[in-house]
Amino acid sequence: MNATAEFRKQGWDPVQAAILAKIQPALTAELERTAQPEKKASPEVQALVDLVSLYETKFPEICYTKGGSRARKAMDYVLRGDVIGAGVDRYGNDVWLVAGQKCSKRGNWCDCKDVGAPTILNYGKLCFHRLAIALKTNWKGDKNPALLAYLQKITEDARGAYVDILIERDYDYHGEGNRARVAGYWCHGMSQHERLVPQDVIAATLPQFQWAFGEMGWGLADLPMKLPGTTDYYYRIAKGSDLLLSESIFWHRGRTWRMEDRERMRRLQLVELAAHLEEWINAPISIPLNNYEARRITELRQRMKEESMQAAEVWAALPEALQAAFLENGENDNAY
Repeated sequence: MNATAEFRKQGWDPVQAAILAKIQPALTAELERTAQPEKKASPEVQALVDLVSLYETKFPEICYTKGGSRARKAMDYVLRGDVIGAGVDRYGNDVWLVAGQKCSKRGNWCDCKDVGAPTILNYGKLCFHRLAIALKTNWKGDKNPALLAYLQKITEDARGAYVDILIERDYDYHGEGNRARVAGYWCHGMSQHERLVPQDVIAATLPQFQWAFGEMGWGLADLPMKLPGTTDYYYRIAKGSDLLLSESIFWHRGRTWRMEDRERMRRLQLVELAAHLEEWINAPISIPLNNYEARRITELRQRMKEESMQAAEVWAALPEALQAAFLENGENDNAY
């Protein structure tokens, strides 16, 4: 059966069927050309998804009636790097910090309020947090040997107490295991940072950075420092540093010195506007303000008014002799 007959069979009249049959090959070719390739998860993320499926099969109690499971949410914690070892308790059991909750895998406990979490004999309470620990400790995707080898090399060769790692934040990966890319480093004695060629850049997730720093005995020494541009940051690391490498700290949005300078000048301008608001309102040139700036000026104006009233009360409470002495000193200062 030819294409025209097929379209006529679908209910089109002969003229419409002939037109559709003529343009169908071109439409098909265009659809194939513009088809979006299926987005595949990275190998380490897929390994974690497979591990989640195993837990759902082993513990059907963690699955929800309408789909999904506690293990799926626990997987999000792991990918975000929100599962951090916190030593041991007084009984020698492991202690973890998971999304702000303390819990233990070996100790079978968690201080969360998930009263609906099932309790399994020999496994304890299977809440989001303890499932996240189980996934973290049985997952191999948090290991990145290439990242570890590079960091070990630059720290062994570096002079000084710290090293600044040049990291490009790869925003394309956000939502499926946030990634950053190690693109070079700087240390004492270098006039500028050494940037890797594109093919040598090392993509890594936050859990992989946590693993590498743990293996080295190094840690983040300060908040990430923003560099000019949209993606580049310096991450200062030092041996023995114990700054918590959490998601909020690792993905901290820093500012360049130029951004800080502009912000400081704008704050000074807002204070000046608040102090002389009536003059600025009656000025021939208007100053555009956004909602935040207008609200900030109102707050500053109110604070200045309150401070002025407090100063008047303090002045009124001073003895007359002390007031006269202050006024006399002020006149003498003005004379110079």
